[in-house]
Amino acid sequence: MMKFCPNCQVKVGRTFDYCPLCQNELIYKFDTDTSENQEANDSESDLQADREHLNEYDSAIALSSILQDPYFPDCSRLKTQSFWYKLQLFIMCAATFICFAVDFLITYDRDIHWSLIVLLWVVGFQILLNKLIKRHSLPSYFVFYIAVYIGVLLLPTAYYLGFLSFCVNYILPCICMTALILNFIFCMLDKTGNAMVYMLCNVLIGVLPSIIMIAIYGMAPLFWIICMITTVVSIFALVIFVGPKVRNEIIKRLNI
Repeated sequence: MMKFCPNCQVKVGRTFDYCPLCQNELIYKFDTDTSENQEANDSESDLQADREHLNEYDSAIALSSILQDPYFPDCSRLKTQSFWYKLQLFIMCAATFICFAVDFLITYDRDIHWSLIVLLWVVGFQILLNKLIKRHSLPSYFVFYIAVYIGVLLLPTAYYLGFLSFCVNYILPCICMTALILNFIFCMLDKTGNAMVYMLCNVLIGVLPSIIMIAIYGMAPLFWIICMITTVVSIFALVIFVGPKVRNEIIKRLNI
């Protein structure tokens, strides 16, 4: 608000009581431009204040969400897996105890105690399950270790039950060939190269028994010969199709 001369239509400073041009008495009048500027400044201040309030509100919402959400991820899946693992462990332990009770308390006069075989397989299964759970989920890893554990468990089982020759000549080479074919497929489909080491280990298992048998007895069973042929053909395929991967894996494993 400032002084204004209605005759000259000019604005005059507040120190004057009369117009310096016509000496007419000055009146007070609101300065529209100043009021508009003031209103604009007030609006801008209000807008800035609203923005600050919104920022404070957003910060409060974000803080509340952080406080409400747990720091660690949801462990419901791990709890579910732990429950099923404990359930199968309980079933295995209960079944093993029942087998021992039946074997030694009810049919104690038998020469062969089959409950020992049950105990062997239960212990081996639990060791294998722990190994598979704690490691990665690579299919070649599962196939290789399942084949190895089954072969290791079959040998004392076959010796104890009296079919060791059948197991060595037929069952073990079939297991080895099955694992070899599966690992070869996984190795060709794998893009990371992590399946190659299990394929190479499977190759050694497929070749060494036949070489040892030929060196000791002069010949090997038919199924082991077939297994060796399958292994050599797989080696040719690996060298032809993914030769650099095979070379890099051998260099990495042997630290060359």
